[in-house]
Amino acid sequence: HLQSLKETKKIEREVTMPRSSLSIMKAHRHLLLSVKTFVCNIEDNLEVYFSLFDGDNERFLSDRFVMYLDKEVLPDVAENLSSEKTKTLFTDLGRKTFAKELFIVCQVIRTGHMHTELSPKKKHSPNFRRPFACGVFSVQENIDHDDDHFGEDRPFFVPLFPCTNEANFHNMHEDLIRKFLNKSSTSVVDGMSMSASLKVFNGDRARIIGANPLWIPADICVARKLGFPEVILPGDIRNDVFVSLERGEFERGGKSAGRNVEVTVSVLLSNGTVVENCVYAGSGSRGSNEYNSLILYHNNNPNWNETFKLNIPTDKFHDSHVLFVFKHCPTTSHVREKGKKVFGFAFLRPLRTDGTTLVDGGHHLVFYKTSLLDSKNPGKYLAYPSSVADLAWVENEHGLNNSAKSSKEAFFVSTLICSTKLTQNLDLVGLLRWRQHKRKIPEVLDSLVRVRGDEIMKFLQDILDALFAILNEDTETSGMLVFNNLIFIINLLLETKYQQFQAVLNTYISHHFSAALAHRHIVPLFNKVMSIGKGKDGSDVVKVAKSLHYVIKFIMQSWALNIRTQPGKSDLEFKSSVRELFAKLNEAMERNGDGWRGTQSAILLNLPKVYKDLSSVFNDDELADMLKDLFCSARSSSLISSKLNFLDGLITTSPLFHNESSRVTLMPLVLNCLHQQLLQKNELKTCADILGNLLSCLSKVTNGSVNDEVEQISKSLLQVVFQAVVAVDRTSPRAGKYVAILYTLLKMMSEDNYQSYLKSFENQKDLRDFLNKAFGVFTNLLRRNIYADDWFVMKIEGNYVILGAVQNFSQALTDNFLHEDAFDYQLWSTYFHLAIAFVSHEILDVHKYSEAKRMKILEKYGDMRHVMGFELVRMWNSLGGLQSNFIPSMIAPFLEMTLVPEPVLRQETLPLFYDMMDKEMKNSGNIKKVEEEFVDKLDVFLSKDGLGDEEYKELFEQILTEKITRNKELMKPGVLFVNSVVQLLERLLDYRKVSSREEYRDMKMGCIVNLLNYYEEKGKEDMFLRYVNKLYDLHLSAENYIEAGFTLFLYASCLEFEDYQLKEEGDFPAQTERARKEMLYKKAIELLDKGKLWESAIRICKTLIHEYEMEVFDFIKLSEMLQLQATFYENIITTHRVEPIYFRVGFYGKTFPSFLQNKQFVYRGRPVEKIGEFCFRIQREYPDAEVLRHNNPLNEERMLSNKPYIQCCKVDPISDNSSIPRDVNYRIS
Repeated sequence: HLQSLKETKKIEREVTMPRSSLSIMKAHRHLLLSVKTFVCNIEDNLEVYFSLFDGDNERFLSDRFVMYLDKEVLPDVAENLSSEKTKTLFTDLGRKTFAKELFIVCQVIRTGHMHTELSPKKKHSPNFRRPFACGVFSVQENIDHDDDHFGEDRPFFVPLFPCTNEANFHNMHEDLIRKFLNKSSTSVVDGMSMSASLKVFNGDRARIIGANPLWIPADICVARKLGFPEVILPGDIRNDVFVSLERGEFERGGKSAGRNVEVTVSVLLSNGTVVENCVYAGSGSRGSNEYNSLILYHNNNPNWNETFKLNIPTDKFHDSHVLFVFKHCPTTSHVREKGKKVFGFAFLRPLRTDGTTLVDGGHHLVFYKTSLLDSKNPGKYLAYPSSVADLAWVENEHGLNNSAKSSKEAFFVSTLICSTKLTQNLDLVGLLRWRQHKRKIPEVLDSLVRVRGDEIMKFLQDILDALFAILNEDTETSGMLVFNNLIFIINLLLETKYQQFQAVLNTYISHHFSAALAHRHIVPLFNKVMSIGKGKDGSDVVKVAKSLHYVIKFIMQSWALNIRTQPGKSDLEFKSSVRELFAKLNEAMERNGDGWRGTQSAILLNLPKVYKDLSSVFNDDELADMLKDLFCSARSSSLISSKLNFLDGLITTSPLFHNESSRVTLMPLVLNCLHQQLLQKNELKTCADILGNLLSCLSKVTNGSVNDEVEQISKSLLQVVFQAVVAVDRTSPRAGKYVAILYTLLKMMSEDNYQSYLKSFENQKDLRDFLNKAFGVFTNLLRRNIYADDWFVMKIEGNYVILGAVQNFSQALTDNFLHEDAFDYQLWSTYFHLAIAFVSHEILDVHKYSEAKRMKILEKYGDMRHVMGFELVRMWNSLGGLQSNFIPSMIAPFLEMTLVPEPVLRQETLPLFYDMMDKEMKNSGNIKKVEEEFVDKLDVFLSKDGLGDEEYKELFEQILTEKITRNKELMKPGVLFVNSVVQLLERLLDYRKVSSREEYRDMKMGCIVNLLNYYEEKGKEDMFLRYVNKLYDLHLSAENYIEAGFTLFLYASCLEFEDYQLKEEGDFPAQTERARKEMLYKKAIELLDKGKLWESAIRICKTLIHEYEMEVFDFIKLSEMLQLQATFYENIITTHRVEPIYFRVGFYGKTFPSFLQNKQFVYRGRPVEKIGEFCFRIQREYPDAEVLRHNNPLNEERMLSNKPYIQCCKVDPISDNSSIPRDVNYRIS
């Protein structure tokens, strides 16, 4: 279990493996089949075969797994048999396999009598293999999987169907699959079924087996793919011949019924020796000397469709042949005692005379009669052709003994050879057997380019071994040809189709490559090719450049092997040869012309892949100098993308930036290139990757300080990084990357780095421009979210970096821009806005987090709002008399900052308003400017933004009053200002408490009236009209049409009949003041008409009549208004109106808002509303209050009580009719 745990952790770490290893893992998938139960009521023994089947192309994909069962182990086979007998692992499947309609076919063969009704308990019971049943199940439907992780083991039920027509048993599975795909129903036979489970694994087979002992037993049967996997690893040696018995056509042999044909298959050598234990019925079976086919009852044209495997040793392959013997199996007992009768045979040679293997596919074999069969002397029949196709190659067919073969009988098989040692390609055979034909080596090497890529991948290790062996033995004659073939193979691996095999090549170089002297030959050959470009010998310098990384890997590995055999040998000669190679690369980089651009790009692209290999021989300083020379040789502007990728690889894959001396050599290359590209806003993505990797690399340096490097980076790139942050699209992924780079660089800068950087500016103008840009970028980052909402750590870390940067940059403000001749209002204003945006940032409000999270933040960062607030106050105080420049522009930002709900911050920043009042008083003799701006913005922040609270009101009054009373000149106006602001705060807070509650509608009206009184007193017409609109909306929603009409009349009274143009506002379009006043009057008339208060509507009509008649002379409108007025007069006389009911309501107690506290109001009730209904309606708005129905005055104790009281009673209006004549209609009076 401990070993299993270690293996599991190793597999989990594969997510960080190199891409080549991951490609192997994804290319290798394995399917675990576990059989749980097998239900079958039969006395005979059973052979159960499982195979993967491609439903799309209707072909088998894997070797067969065989499970041998008898009645003693049924039905719970998983409990009665060891796990290696009930489980198999289908391997080498790959992604493409799972993209198909994949099925597992289960074929059941019984062994015993020809018929099941015969008793198997008799002595000498025959062992006939007979078709019995078949079942199929879909792989996709029985596993839960996503891209790379597959679900848990889930047992499922599989029905089995008996074979009712054994002549069709060979394709019975296809019929079942067809019905499954067509959703056709199939009758299930009771008593025949099985249950199984499937699970998929990814990765190396040996590692998977070792890591999952509970799932996969160590000695599990492995059913390999029919063919090769997507990636063939070195060391994966196979020599399998899969033979399928397809069908036969036989004569009756003088019998009335057909024969019971059995085919016995064995492998023999030319001397008649049987190759032992090389025949396998499937995985799970032991190797045997022969294979016996199915027997189809009385069938002269049997279709078997059986596949078995021959594992012939490689050294016996060339001398072996497969012998097929045909026998008739009698069923009657007296004949059966004589044994099976042989009536013919056929044979097949797996290896052809030219050294290539038998071609995959079907073969029509010649049927020979028994007279020619002599197993002890196979030469007797081996002289004859084995297949019908071979007959055409025989020089004199008539010379054959035609009596030995039967032209009326036929036998068909198909073969598939999966061998990593033998091939069907003649050119490849010539290369692999080059020692036997040394004179033909140039011809053999020339022919390799004609071999299909699939074949080369299959024999990659053997081909490379042969090439390097030839190189060592015959360099002068064949060296360039070998080199060209090596380049050809590497370029083949670089193609998309064969990319996954690069992992195989890497494994070969590191574990199987053995040519210790190859470097002596490869380097001169490489130099020669790079010198001549494309020569007569077919070398192509571009292809060589694309293969550069593998060429260098071969060179370095060859030297490593050489050192192992000769310990202590000097490496000077080898280093010199590698330097010569780099000199040739430098020459190639210096060449001009489009023809060399591809070569130069390939060199820059591939060199980063071998930094680790080169560093095994060269020290960091030597390697840095070599790479610097090569980089500087690339002067073409068209190579900028390749040069950037070169630098990125240099940083990420080499150890050079971890060493101080090599870092000093290479740093200027990186910084100059990045500065140029960022300045021109080119290659922004690549530049971000490089700079990010550089900073990450420096942050991991443990041996020594990187202060000098950070200073270099900041002086070279800090400004252009700020520009990039500004220029990049905020919606693109690059935005987040550049911001992270900016944060990282600023965080790495020490205080000395900051000071050195600020002193590096040549003049104040450049410094001012930089500070303006930096402060602006910081402000923008605080106000706009670059990162996702759940990236809390990144956000708060960014704020911490900004705080540190602002603290360092602010010193430059006081040192350079504080004196009057150098003072810059815009720069200081930008700084203050940044500080305020920081303090107001919602993520820094630690009180909204849980206790644990809050403590963790405070422990690591402290309350950053305090630090920035104190810094702002310090900077403000340093301004002295220059503070006047920020009145009134900074009042609103400072007010927003002081409203942040943090007591310490408020106490520190509220005195800023005293400074403003003091400066304004000294400059203009009053504080009117401060008061007006403060009042205007206070309403916005409290009512719209929801800022401010009772604590703020108390602190504002306490702190400012304390400071103002010490200043005699400011005391009187200052106290008035403070009192006025406190009053406004009270009213705004009261209004905010009830503004969001629909049930507090009457209270909201009272709050608005209270605010209207305040703004009317202060002459704040804009604010006054804004709340008039709110009051109108409330009355309208409550269907208080009369009050709504009077509210609009109040709005209109603030306007004049002038042609001054007004802006669009709410529901009002942009129009003249005259038009808006007219619109308001008409709307008020309409509402008063709706409320049946025609007397007031007539008064407004008269105002409009005068305007139309005497001012604008619009007689059409005049006539319309006169008609409307006449209608109102008529309504007064003719329409019955219900008298309104009025109630006096008093609010007593200290818990009511200030505008209600201990005050009385007259309410107009609804038509015919009774006092009980009215009291219920009032109490619903004030549920905590006690309603008093009496009319007695309340004592002082209740008026000062913390308990709220409401006193309600009905009142009647008293009308003064003394001036109205007695004969006037009562409706008018």
